[in-house]
Amino acid sequence: MIPGWRTVTEAVRQKVVSAEKDKFTSNARNEAMFKEATDFAQHLKLLDKDFRAIQKQAEMNFSNLKLVLSSPLPRVFDDTGNGLVAIEDDAKLIGHGVNIEGLSNASEDLKKRLEEEVLLPLRQWVAAYQAIKERMAKLEQVRLEVDSRKRTVEQLKERVDKARHTLSTAQPKNRAKAEDDLDKAVALLKHKDEKLNRTTICFQELERTVYNSLYTLIKDTSVLREYAAVSIRIVQDSYLSAYRAFSLSTIPSEYQTTSNAAGGLPLNSVFGSTDGAAAVGAVGPIPGGDSTGSSEHQFNDSGGVVGGVGGEKIGIERGGSEVVGGGGGG
Repeated sequence: MIPGWRTVTEAVRQKVVSAEKDKFTSNARNEAMFKEATDFAQHLKLLDKDFRAIQKQAEMNFSNLKLVLSSPLPRVFDDTGNGLVAIEDDAKLIGHGVNIEGLSNASEDLKKRLEEEVLLPLRQWVAAYQAIKERMAKLEQVRLEVDSRKRTVEQLKERVDKARHTLSTAQPKNRAKAEDDLDKAVALLKHKDEKLNRTTICFQELERTVYNSLYTLIKDTSVLREYAAVSIRIVQDSYLSAYRAFSLSTIPSEYQTTSNAAGGLPLNSVFGSTDGAAAVGAVGPIPGGDSTGSSEHQFNDSGGVVGGVGGEKIGIERGGSEVVGGGGGG
C-alpha cells in the first residue's frame, strides 16, 4: 500500500495542528458509532465472564450435592450387653431413592444450554465487533493517506503556478529550462492527482462498508435483554430439573422404622411425640409427606411447587425466587 511514513507523519501533524481540523477528511459518524459499540462490547465481556462463573458454580454445586447424597446416613446403635448392635445392618444413603443421574443431567444441561443459547450468540456479536475494529483501523490509515495526498497535490499546484510565472518572465536563454520545469511539474501534479482520486474513492467505499457493518451490529444489540432473560430461565429450569430428581412424592419405607430390633427406645421419642404431624416414623415428616406417608407436593397454578412440612406450606414459585415456608410443628 502506501509507505508507512506518509500516514505516520500525517497522524502526528493532525494531532499537533488542531487549527486545521475542519480541513481533515471526516469519519465522524463511524467514530461516534464505534465508540458506543465499544462501550457495549465491554458489557458483553462482563456478561460472558459472569455466565461462565454461573456454569462453574452450578457444576461445583451439583458435584458437591452428589457427593453428599452418596454418603451414608448415621446409624443408631444399641448396647445389648454383648457389644454394640446397629439397628439396621446396612447403612442407608442420604440420597436413598434420589436419581443421582438426574442431577448430573441437570448440570450438563445448564452448561450446554447456556453455551448454545446465550454465550454463542454473544460471542458472535463480539467477533463481528472485532472484525469492524480491524476495518476501522484500516479506514483511519486510508483517511490519513487521503489528507496527506491532498496536501501533496496542493503543494504541487503551487509549484506549477510558480513554474508558469517563471516561464512567463524568463529570458530567452532560460526559457527552455523553464518550459522543461513546467512540464515536469504538470506531469507530476497529474500523477499525484490521479493517486489522490483513487485513494479518495477507496476511502469512500470503505467508509460506507464500515458504516453499514456498524449499523447492523448496533441493531443487533437490542436483543441483549432477551438473552439475559433466557439465561435466568435456563438456570431456573436446571435447578427445577434437579429438584425433580429427588422424587419426594415417594417416601422410602426404610426411613419409617419406629423402633429398633434390639428392644431400644422408639426413635420418635427422641424427636418428639408420635401425636400430631411433628413426628412421623423414625425421623419425623419427610418434606412433603404426612403421617400416612403421602405427599403434599403438587404444582400450583403458577407452575411452582407447593409442599408441606409439619402442617405448614412451602411455596417454590417457578417464576420467581421467593420461598415462603415454615418448619415442623412443636
